[in-house]
Amino acid sequence: MTTADRADSGAAPGSSGRDTPSDSYSHAGSSPRRWFRQVEFWVLVLVVLGIHFTRLDVVMLHGEETRRATVAMEMLRSGDWIVPNLQGEVYFDSNRPPMQQWLIATLGAWRGDVDAVAVRLPSVLAVLGTTLLIFVYGRVFLSRVGAFAAAVAFPTMGEVLEHGGLGESDALFTLFVSASMLLWHIGFTRRWRPPLTWGVAYLCVALAALTKGPQGPVYFVASVGVFLLVTRAWRQAFTWAHAFGIVVFCAVWGAWVVPFTLRTDFAAVRHLYFGDVVRYGASDGLGPVAHHLVEYPIRLFACLLPWSIVMLMGYLRRDLRKAIGDAREPLYFCLGAILITLPTVWWVVRAETRFFIPLYPCFAVLFGIVFQRSVESGPASRLKTIWSRFAAGMSIVAFLTGAFIAVAAFVGGVMVSIEQRRSSALVLIVSMLVLGALLWRSRGTADLRQQLIAVACVAVFGGAVFSRIVMDSDVARATDKVAQVARARALIPRGATLYSFGQVDHGFAYFYRDVIESTRWPPADALPDHVEYFVFHEPFDYVLPFAWEVLEFVNRSTTRQRGRSWWIVVARRVPGKADLRPASELVRERLAATREASATDGP
Repeated sequence: MTTADRADSGAAPGSSGRDTPSDSYSHAGSSPRRWFRQVEFWVLVLVVLGIHFTRLDVVMLHGEETRRATVAMEMLRSGDWIVPNLQGEVYFDSNRPPMQQWLIATLGAWRGDVDAVAVRLPSVLAVLGTTLLIFVYGRVFLSRVGAFAAAVAFPTMGEVLEHGGLGESDALFTLFVSASMLLWHIGFTRRWRPPLTWGVAYLCVALAALTKGPQGPVYFVASVGVFLLVTRAWRQAFTWAHAFGIVVFCAVWGAWVVPFTLRTDFAAVRHLYFGDVVRYGASDGLGPVAHHLVEYPIRLFACLLPWSIVMLMGYLRRDLRKAIGDAREPLYFCLGAILITLPTVWWVVRAETRFFIPLYPCFAVLFGIVFQRSVESGPASRLKTIWSRFAAGMSIVAFLTGAFIAVAAFVGGVMVSIEQRRSSALVLIVSMLVLGALLWRSRGTADLRQQLIAVACVAVFGGAVFSRIVMDSDVARATDKVAQVARARALIPRGATLYSFGQVDHGFAYFYRDVIESTRWPPADALPDHVEYFVFHEPFDYVLPFAWEVLEFVNRSTTRQRGRSWWIVVARRVPGKADLRPASELVRERLAATREASATDGP
């Protein structure tokens, strides 16, 4: 019986088929019928629910979220689920293929409103799905210790905490891209029927292409292609099963792109998939390129915190590399996927770290390998120090965090950015003390259950800091954009139509929650007589050839910013002689008068 056979039957290598307590945590491999019965699986569900699901509507929708939400609202309003549009026109500006908007619109129809929960729920469900996918993948190659550590690391990486709960495309795209690669590798290793292996993988690739664009297919082909070449299994790429997978991709992706193309044109498809790409890569010379090449790996390391510290401590050690053992195949697969795709963001000036989130599950697997080899090593092994030192360090960090929270809550006037209500602060302080104590206790123990508790404590610590301190800080810094739009809405009589000069700002359109008609900037001679109430936003260095007055200012940003703000102006046409000065000059005058009258920093 092979090692995999023993794992499938529930027996550890060298056992008689009945797990001892330590064996149940230490042997690799699991039957597909058993992974969902393991307690670690449900602990992962609770961790993700507790961190990402509990505060879906706490922070106001902002950034790209209102872009996706507005397009979803237009889908429900118009009944057109093929062409993403805004104000009846194809919406290209930083827009994406419609998968995420489909999900948001579906949830919005079910809830009766495209609210924050409908906008963000697809993303947090994707985070949960990716977390459980990593655990299932890890159980094929790693022990329960390693699989759990890898899975719990992903939803608590710094950047996943920041973007995983937002109504943007990153989390959903990560689920589909990582599923295409990890499910393919599971099928390849487990010897699934080849059409099933390739078909499932290319189904996920198609869903990725429907979510964001060509990055998903490119990452899958590059990662799997390199793995097949390195393992000398390249003939697998030239089989009927692979051809079947490509047919699945074409059928699923083509079900949308063909009718979209027929209703628009090839230029529209190109613009929707590549319109944003041209904004990246351009630079002003060698300096920005060199700066990006140096800075990007550092930023990436920071985005993977705290788990990147353990990975750095581990993979720089020669003794760990020698001790990889049975985990060599997932190490090579995930590391190869990272290295072959990294140039697509590292060598592109202005590329953001979030563009590489689809590969964060591979980083999570690398962490799981380090964690497993460290905690399962013998008491005399130097590998033991990798996790024990990290656990001790995180214990001190937890204690210090609790102290900072106490000072901010009970001293007052200091560390305002992390200040909490005293009742909430007490809960957080006690939580930090408990987490710190558990981590300190685990640093020298050989008990694997204690180590599992310790890695869960690190995850809970990161989640608590983000969901309580960081999110509360975001709420405190948010502008009152909802109220600003509501005031503008109240000044427009019932039944009157609001027009926008050019395409309306998507954030304003979302919070306005009513149809806004689009019209061109008025020419030098006239404006249609039926246009009375209108909205426009900066830049507005135009001359309006009619008399008008400002009704309300709305900040385009949802965050209080120092320095210059960018404004949306809601106005109406009035009788009288036109002031032929540029609109920007008139707006500045009214804005200054409004600030002086209210004696505040903004209208």
